[in-house]
Amino acid sequence: KGIFIIGSAPSKQEDLRGELGSSKLYGIMRKKLSKRGIDINEDCLYINALCCYPGSTEGKQNKHKPIQLDSCRNNVHNLIKKHKPSVVLVLGMPALMSIIGGRVKFKIDSMEKWRGWQIPDQLLNTYICPMWHSDFLFMNNKNDVADLIFNQDLDNALSFLDKPVKKIDAKKYIKILNKPLEILEVLRNLN
Repeated sequence: KGIFIIGSAPSKQEDLRGELGSSKLYGIMRKKLSKRGIDINEDCLYINALCCYPGSTEGKQNKHKPIQLDSCRNNVHNLIKKHKPSVVLVLGMPALMSIIGGRVKFKIDSMEKWRGWQIPDQLLNTYICPMWHSDFLFMNNKNDVADLIFNQDLDNALSFLDKPVKKIDAKKYIKILNKPLEILEVLRNLN
C-alpha cells in the first residue's frame, strides 16, 4: 500500500536475532494498522532510524547519539528512494532526525512542533508524517487523550496514501538578487 514506518532503534532482542517485529512499537503499530485494514507485514515496510541496538552489551538502553543517526541516515534515505512509499510514518525524534537531520539549518528540538503534520518532501517524493513514538503511549498508559492524538495523527497520515506529492518549481517563487540596487528597490517596496 506504500506505507513506510520508521521507528527509533531495534531492541536488544531484535538486534541479536537480526530481525524486526518483537518490539513494543511494532506490536502497537500492528494493532493500530490492523484496525484500519492494513497488515504491517504485507502492506508496510518497517525499519528503524538506527540499524543497531544503541545500548551496551549489558542491555542498558543508551540514548541515541547524533553520530549514530548520521551514520544510518543514508540507509534510511536509500530505502525510501528504492521503495517509493506514498507515506512515511516517522515515529519519534530519532526517526525524525534520520529523515530531516542534515537537511535543515535549525535545531530540531521538540516532537511537539512536528507531530501531526504531513510534509510533502520534494527530495524523497513522499509525505513525511511525524508522530509520537509508542513510548508516548506507554508513558501515558490508559490515557484516552494520548491514544486519541496518536490515532488522529495516524488517520491523517494514512489519508495521504496514493496522493502524489505536488512538485514545486522554486524558480517560480524565488528571485535571487545580486546587485545592491536591486535589493534596495525590493526592500523599499515591502511597505
